[in-house]
Amino acid sequence: MSDSEQKPGVLSSAEKAKIDAWLKEKWQGQALCPVSKDVKWLIADHLVQPLSIIAGGLAIGGGGYPQAMVICATCGFTMYFNAVLIGLMPTTDEGQ
Repeated sequence: MSDSEQKPGVLSSAEKAKIDAWLKEKWQGQALCPVSKDVKWLIADHLVQPLSIIAGGLAIGGGGYPQAMVICATCGFTMYFNAVLIGLMPTTDEGQ
């Protein structure tokens, strides 16, 4: 499937390449999984966002922190990297 035929919300190959390049620039040393000690990682097809807690409750549909998921191909251990810092999402007007 080409990027022009991409399903809505699915990261394009260019976006995944941007994540990969960012990780290679930032990750110091060998990229070992802390669980399996393997170096094979997958970039998930979607950005995700944890729910924010505001005034003691969950904020559904409010502001949040979009994340790129990087998953160990051996054991499934998952790490999250901020999509704004990677350059995949714009910052808010408030600069947060």
